[in-house]
Amino acid sequence: MRRRTTNFELELGTASENEANSLIDWLRTSGTKLEIGENVQYASAIFQVRARGGGTLALFEPQPGSLPIVWVDSVQDSLATLARQRELATRLGLVDDLDFAHPMTSGYLCTRAAPGVRVGMVRESHWAVMCLDKTHDHRALDEVEPMSLYEICVRLPEARWYLGLPAKTAVLIGGGKPAEVFFDRKRRDLAPPT
Repeated sequence: MRRRTTNFELELGTASENEANSLIDWLRTSGTKLEIGENVQYASAIFQVRARGGGTLALFEPQPGSLPIVWVDSVQDSLATLARQRELATRLGLVDDLDFAHPMTSGYLCTRAAPGVRVGMVRESHWAVMCLDKTHDHRALDEVEPMSLYEICVRLPEARWYLGLPAKTAVLIGGGKPAEVFFDRKRRDLAPPT
């Protein structure tokens, strides 16, 4: 499904009405003139501004899992991810504390972190994703890789659901177990979905 604003024509796909309206409101009120070819951050998403026929603009999002980034004419997956991040934060009682980092912000990934392995995500001044092996030295430069949050989420797709959570958050994910979330050293249980 496409939707047109004053300057943009967006490919929304099956994005929720709420998320689509929020993005469109942001485009109308951002106060920034977006330039063709520019990459822009919207919450946890990154979009590239492209020209469309008829003088309108489009937002392209990264194709899920692409590295290097392959830009596609859609905002659907980014808005679906954002909806899930907001819903998760609401269920944790942290929706008012959401703090979206730019996807190209640097984070750290343990060399042993992999899909299916239980890992810990910790956000202080940045996100770090580490294995839970207490004998693994995460201070050793060759055991931890600096990379963008986008790259971390390509390697560990489940991590993307938590990237809007604020500093002082720790999350255990993977390993075939349910996620566990801690904020300010206190466990947060997920409220039932609304």
